[in-house]
Amino acid sequence: MFPLSHLSGPISFRAMLFSRFGAGVRVGIVAAAATIGAVIGLGLRHGLALRPFSTAGRAFLVLMGATPANGGIATMTGLALVACAVIVLGVCFTIVAAPLRGIRLLGAAIVFGVIAWAVSVYVVPSILVLSTETVLGTAQRVFICALLTLSLVAGMRLARPGLRIE
Repeated sequence: MFPLSHLSGPISFRAMLFSRFGAGVRVGIVAAAATIGAVIGLGLRHGLALRPFSTAGRAFLVLMGATPANGGIATMTGLALVACAVIVLGVCFTIVAAPLRGIRLLGAAIVFGVIAWAVSVYVVPSILVLSTETVLGTAQRVFICALLTLSLVAGMRLARPGLRIE
């Protein structure tokens, strides 16, 4: 391991990275809760609350070579996949945007929201190609990504340990 003494100041680089990772997990959990809740809410409106998660889970299980015995396993797999993906996004966002405040923080969140939208438009359909079901429309994807952007900012506010929220 190479020495990081030139990066050390009042706080070491390693401590800063672990601190940002922990905060990123908290930011990701807030964002995952908001995003999953919104998807379920949109699904309830159409009478299919867990269909997006079931479709994603089923496609993932088939891609991995397993055939889900029932819809519950596919749904739980899809929920876990979405939660893990959003938490990883939250960690990446926090590592990049931790020192930012105000409009710069919002700008960074918008960039991450656009990246999430691009993944939902270009990558997710290629994974779900095994399924003939359309899960979310364009307007719904934009809504979910806008909510994700706002929840990243809100999660960052909540994840900072030294701030008092009044």
